[in-house]
Amino acid sequence: MTTESQLPKWVNKAILDVITDSQIHNITGGIDDLVLIKGTILEEDIPYLLQLLSLDRELRKNYRPIPPIDVHIDWWNPYQNAEFYGLADLSMGYAKELVLEIASDGYVVYLRIYQI
Repeated sequence: MTTESQLPKWVNKAILDVITDSQIHNITGGIDDLVLIKGTILEEDIPYLLQLLSLDRELRKNYRPIPPIDVHIDWWNPYQNAEFYGLADLSMGYAKELVLEIASDGYVVYLRIYQI
């Protein structure tokens, strides 16, 4: 697992101020650099997270922007909840894919960011 200090410079570390209980995995080398982040977020913090990620479109119900990946990480399991929202963006050399699953005390966040 990657710590906050090991995040690539191209990942806005401020997102970890709104995503709590974060688990982070960073894959570097090869063709792509990839960061996976899972945590929780309060509903009132979602607009700020979208702003930090420069995502200016609305979240779509039951939209699956994160495709299956060939990385075996126990905690990386998006779409486990029947109700979720998703959003994706390709801009400025980065892909950002976000899934929010509804939980009893807020939302579970799955965020995948990679250079393209």
